[in-house]
Amino acid sequence: MKIKHIFEYSLVRLIGFIFQLFPTSIVEWLGRNVLGALLWYVIPYRFSVAFHNLGVVFPEMSRNNKLKMMREIYSHYGYVFATYYVMHRQSFRKRILAADLEGKYKTHRGLEEGKGSIYCVTHYGHWEAFIAFFTMNSYPFTGIYKIQRNPLTDKYFIKHREKFGLSIKHLSSKAGTKAFSEILNKNEILGIAIDQNFRKKGISVQFFGREFKAARGAALLYLRHKSPVFLSTFYIENKQFIYEEKKIDLPEYHEMNNETVTDIMQRLMEETEITILKHPEQWLWFHKVWQDIYSEKIKRSWREYLI
Repeated sequence: MKIKHIFEYSLVRLIGFIFQLFPTSIVEWLGRNVLGALLWYVIPYRFSVAFHNLGVVFPEMSRNNKLKMMREIYSHYGYVFATYYVMHRQSFRKRILAADLEGKYKTHRGLEEGKGSIYCVTHYGHWEAFIAFFTMNSYPFTGIYKIQRNPLTDKYFIKHREKFGLSIKHLSSKAGTKAFSEILNKNEILGIAIDQNFRKKGISVQFFGREFKAARGAALLYLRHKSPVFLSTFYIENKQFIYEEKKIDLPEYHEMNNETVTDIMQRLMEETEITILKHPEQWLWFHKVWQDIYSEKIKRSWREYLI
């Protein structure tokens, strides 16, 4: 075990211990206003990456307005990070469950065909509360995820998610197509994140008007199983959680090749654009989503810190 891994794990546990000392409302405030400010002023995590990403999505936006949105992005990220540690509290659980007040999504309509369901998800809204929502509603959900380099923190985060129940499972992205297919064959839900760049193995599509290397998984599994495909989101609006899922109507494809895979992924990315633009400050802008746009380091004047 590396010393670095032990230090990171200890830090994660310490931060969690500190946040859990406070009432939930205070934790929310600390996340948005203190941790968000810390990220803006002192530890501007991937500042240049996020700024360049904003330039792709909002090419006409002024520098001043980009920086204002950056503040909102850090504030939201601080909120998600801080509240992660207190989501298991009863008051927060009630708010998560209230994301589907009308009960529109309790019937798992995507499983009625007996072919399982492919749920395409993004790092948007409160993605950890999204996982808790699925678990508390007993969705038979397996999420494909990238195993963290630090085995201690990897185990910690999985164990924390299991506080909400054991209906959700984690499957390594390296498990392979056969393992993914088994989930669908059992008529369960398979969650696949589609907003990250797969530089080496991805297929080229357009995402906000620029080339993006999309993962092929959702398209390949649809072509093999004909499982219904959904875009699933969990975001914040007027201080309330909102859960939505949209079935993506795909045409009947007669071949499995790059052309059909590209068409499916292009449709999914266009739907993702609509989602992100609804509340852009709630997307995780810190990933290197596109190619060859991150070389310039973005610096701020002292006045721009005060925006």
